[in-house]
Amino acid sequence: MSHVFRGLSRVYKTARAIHARRTTSARHGNLPKSILTSGGAAATTSTLVLLVPFFWNNPEDRDGLKHLPTFGELRFLVGWERVVFIHRDARISVDSLHARGYCRLQALKLSLHRGERLMAMLMHHKTLHVWLKSALERQAESFISAAEGNKNVHVITYQDLIAGNWEGSNVFTSAEQVALLSLDSVRMEASR
Repeated sequence: MSHVFRGLSRVYKTARAIHARRTTSARHGNLPKSILTSGGAAATTSTLVLLVPFFWNNPEDRDGLKHLPTFGELRFLVGWERVVFIHRDARISVDSLHARGYCRLQALKLSLHRGERLMAMLMHHKTLHVWLKSALERQAESFISAAEGNKNVHVITYQDLIAGNWEGSNVFTSAEQVALLSLDSVRMEASR
């Protein structure tokens, strides 16, 4: 019975994030200045928890910004000054999401329209994995392309994030870099 409640809780959180992304106070100027986003399974939550004192987006995705399906979602939001996208190999991400039971929910978050959300709800899990891999690749291409023409958009790989290879770069401020030294790369790699 607890698995039913856990499943319902996950669906509720996903719906809340999708709704928040479309109707949030972010459209009304309450957007964090810095946004960290990824396709999932890329240490996003762990990183955002460490960045809470620096006013990044919500680690629990209450603002719907943690897993934006494309960079284009930001065109409706005003006030952000910096976006960091954590890129991870789509196949590895899907495997990690599957192992933790989050594939379908992540597919819903990465859907661009109602039709894709409906498909994500109805697909067999093997088909869902293939679709989710392509959605993750679409998302990565969107942010990589946006970073090429915008000095306020950064792409960092999961491996570089957990290895601390961002030190000395302009992706994170020096105070944020000190906070991020707490990322436990050994534990993260073992759990993925």
